[in-house]
Amino acid sequence: MAEVLLTLAIIGVIAAMTIPSLIAVQEKESYVAGCKKAFATLSQARMKVEQDYGGDYSALFGFTDETGGNAALQAFAPYLNIAKNCGTGTGCLPERRSDLSNPKNDWDWDADYDGFGGKAVLADGTAILILNEDHCEDVIGCGSVQVDVNGAKKPNTYGRDIFKFVIYKTKIAPEGFDLAKADINTYCSISGSGQFCATKVLREGEMNY
Repeated sequence: MAEVLLTLAIIGVIAAMTIPSLIAVQEKESYVAGCKKAFATLSQARMKVEQDYGGDYSALFGFTDETGGNAALQAFAPYLNIAKNCGTGTGCLPERRSDLSNPKNDWDWDADYDGFGGKAVLADGTAILILNEDHCEDVIGCGSVQVDVNGAKKPNTYGRDIFKFVIYKTKIAPEGFDLAKADINTYCSISGSGQFCATKVLREGEMNY
């Protein structure tokens, strides 16, 4: 009996040591999969919108849209399988958001964009925010799309489950796709903000930070 109890105790210790790391690996894999899926979904939607606007959707961006992104969201909406469309209102983004280097330094993500931008929740639970730039070019970009691949579920952290993509005149690309690897690694690390992690994840196919 003593030997059985000792064996069970050893198994319990090993489980306590290994299960958290296994869960963390599984979570990272789900974030990577979510980033890839979001990029594919947005890329396909962008091409459809481009067709709808005869090859030039610049009218959706810049100062022509006083909502700062809702016009673009509504143009993308038919191709995104949206479950909840908040437009410029609240209720679609996680309430708070933090950065990789300081997960406790969170801010009111949803409330800060009340009345501005275009927000929605997709059928798979992904929360998205579309924001305009004041131009629409292939070098600088027309707007951006921030996605939280698991919606309101934690960690709601930039670079973990939150990624940013840039909409250009003829493409959509992960934020920082044109930067050097060293620059991306500086920001996309546990000591960085989480910026450019969409590029790092899509390039490497994993979340090794």
